Amino acid sequence: MFLYGMNLFFSLVYFKQIKADIVFKYWEQEYQMSSLYIVSIGSLCNFKFFRMFYSRYQDKKNYNAPFQDEQTYYRTLVFTSAFFVITGTVPIIVASCFGLWYIRFGYQV
Repeated sequence: MFLYGMNLFFSLVYFKQIKADIVFKYWEQEYQMSSLYIVSIGSLCNFKFFRMFYSRYQDKKNYNAPFQDEQTYYRTLVFTSAFFVITGTVPIIVASCFGLWYIRFGYQV
């Protein structure tokens, strides 16, 4: 549930703040399919897929979006990633350690 909440949060940030960036708007008009693909997968599956905007995957320009204010985008992405580590990854690690320590070996397999 936290992951879907973060997907929704980052999608809202994208539609409210990032799409308002003038330089990004121009890039998005050039590469509409890439933008649609990234936003769809990022909203439905995992917010970390929004990193494809600046990933420069295979040195293609459609994965190298420029931003007028890069800090808004990066700060939001780092905040959301850190929040996911705290609310998603750490509880899984704690539960796994608990299971390995307290549950007998025959029940784990």
